[in-house]
Amino acid sequence: MVVVQSSPLRSLSSNLALLDSIKTTYSEALDEQLNPNVIKASAKRDPGYMDYFGTFEDELQSNGDKPMHNVHNVPNDEGKLVAHFEEYPVPDTLIDFNCSWELGHHNRNFCLLVSDMQKEYSECINYVLPNTRKLVDKFRELKLPIVWTNWAHKVEDGFSGALNRFVGSEGIKAKKNISYIYKENGVNTVDLLAPQTPEEMSRVMHSLHFSKFADLDADGREILYPMLQAWGVNTLVIVGAWTDACIAGTCFDAADRYGYDIVAVTDGVASATTRGANMLDCLTHVVSKPATCQEVINHLTNNPELIDKPRAPLHGNVRFTHHDLVCTRRL
Repeated sequence: MVVVQSSPLRSLSSNLALLDSIKTTYSEALDEQLNPNVIKASAKRDPGYMDYFGTFEDELQSNGDKPMHNVHNVPNDEGKLVAHFEEYPVPDTLIDFNCSWELGHHNRNFCLLVSDMQKEYSECINYVLPNTRKLVDKFRELKLPIVWTNWAHKVEDGFSGALNRFVGSEGIKAKKNISYIYKENGVNTVDLLAPQTPEEMSRVMHSLHFSKFADLDADGREILYPMLQAWGVNTLVIVGAWTDACIAGTCFDAADRYGYDIVAVTDGVASATTRGANMLDCLTHVVSKPATCQEVINHLTNNPELIDKPRAPLHGNVRFTHHDLVCTRRL
């Protein structure tokens, strides 16, 4: 038994703190005893729990008692959720929330990711190209990193996965199976956004995954994440296609697995499907900050003191030369 003694040297607050510590330790010990076989995730080596700005713990202390400005309850009176069993009803209210931070809250080290803005999909993406071109030009002007990723899966590659099984094996002759690209130059970026120098070409990745963080080189090494690490990136600005495929996969991985702040450029993402607009709404209410191309450009133009310079040369080989850990995933 632990006894907390009164003492002129011990304040009430320190006594309470000690009691809280004892309670927490006891609770953890009890939890271990009752659940000895539970596998517990750890944030110790998890980049998804890296506070790139080093401020969030202080913000918790300062803001923890304040009401949330970005979370609202809304009535479930339009049948958004419908119960399947009368004895198990749906909630009367639902939660509506969005991003709490603003671009100007921190100094930011940006990277622009141009995803699948390629000739294979030119008819599907034309409507967002003019705005996106302005954003690409701004990043070039400020010498901030841009990475181009283009979908490269072809029928003749000889490999397939869950995404192929989902779409199916038909439609190859008619070139309608959306798992693959068919045009001779389909993997190339459209001319309006294309890389212009050998240095820019070194930051082009031919991709096989919805999430551009999932792509590996022939030795099983991650490609995108080590580059972002080398440049010191903490905020990823994403444009491209398709909103409900590669944009969604990349946004979720970037925020959840790698801990980056995400800006989904609302007039810089495109889709050829009926679900694209719905996915953009979902992304900007779960993991991404919505902003137009012009809003991002205005922030970069008007706040030079908040824009950090990349910490390594703007070349794709920094994933080998300026990164302290080459991330590898092997079978």
